[in-house]
Amino acid sequence: MKQKVGVVGLGNMGGGIARNFQKSGVPLAVWDSAPAVCRGFEGVAGVDIAPPGEMAAICNVIIFVVPATPEIASCFEGDHGVLAKAVEGLVVYDFTTSDPVATRKIAARAAARGIAYLDAGMSGGATGADAGTLTLMIGGDKAAFERTRALLDP
Repeated sequence: MKQKVGVVGLGNMGGGIARNFQKSGVPLAVWDSAPAVCRGFEGVAGVDIAPPGEMAAICNVIIFVVPATPEIASCFEGDHGVLAKAVEGLVVYDFTTSDPVATRKIAARAAARGIAYLDAGMSGGATGADAGTLTLMIGGDKAAFERTRALLDP
């Protein structure tokens, strides 16, 4: 079975990233805090619309393309959040402009639940996201990266 990817945040960067996964045939789940943005993916073959906690239960990888660390932290909280719902071996990629101190705290909480949290700064802008040519600078668990690296190709 193909690994499923979730993309949280469908703005200028995340929308292009999600569309490239979809065009490449990668099973996909998407979410954005703006319902109108999610509607652009309704009825698209191979794409589920699911909030982050639900994504954590059905995806192997979740990519956060939200403004910053606080938005990720809020997705991790509560009985329906990522930490509560994550499948074993979930890998989270943080594509945000993150706060290093807060990110380390989130990553430690994720690790305690068996979730690998990879910090992945990106370069290439919205044009690169649309074209699938972003450059990622990734830090974190190397085994988790190697296990999911091919998913980043699109």
